[in-house]
Amino acid sequence: MLQIIKLAIKKVITFEYAPRYSRLADDISVYEPQLKLRIADIDSGEKQWAKQSLVLLEQAKKYLKEYKIDEGWKSFHSAKRYEVFAMNTQERLAYAKSLLKEAENLDDWRKDAIIVLLGNNGNTTELPVPEVLIQASELKDEYYNDRYYMNRLSYNLFWLLSGLLFFVLFAIVVYFSITIAKIQLVNANFSMVDL
Repeated sequence: MLQIIKLAIKKVITFEYAPRYSRLADDISVYEPQLKLRIADIDSGEKQWAKQSLVLLEQAKKYLKEYKIDEGWKSFHSAKRYEVFAMNTQERLAYAKSLLKEAENLDDWRKDAIIVLLGNNGNTTELPVPEVLIQASELKDEYYNDRYYMNRLSYNLFWLLSGLLFFVLFAIVVYFSITIAKIQLVNANFSMVDL
């Protein structure tokens, strides 16, 4: 019961959770049937990648219910990475090419690491093994996690500084209001003494 109250309070007082929550919920709801269909199509229900992917997807849904959005995204991305083991040759090659293209948007060290992992100076024609694709995909996902974390820090810092500014301005107004009231009181006392 206490956890439900905490979650409700967190939901009400944090404006940033609404879009992040709905985005993760949408991605999970779209990906889950795709994953289950892939597992059924290639009859992989007993394979380790399928089991682990489903466990991570359930974990992402659990985190979503608990409003642990960052943890939910990490579990969701991990579940998607395991799907690489189910890809056929053409899918892995296409995924490697898309990772190389997306690496152009990443910071330099991650871009260089992905190019080194996938080989051939950014124009891969060799089929990478699933473990290499997973590692390259993890570098990409870490970049977006770090970037979003920095955005959230900036957002929180903005609201903290805005709150401090409001408090300081309020304190200045109160200080000057009290000072003006004291001056008027003293002037009123002096004018009574003159009478």
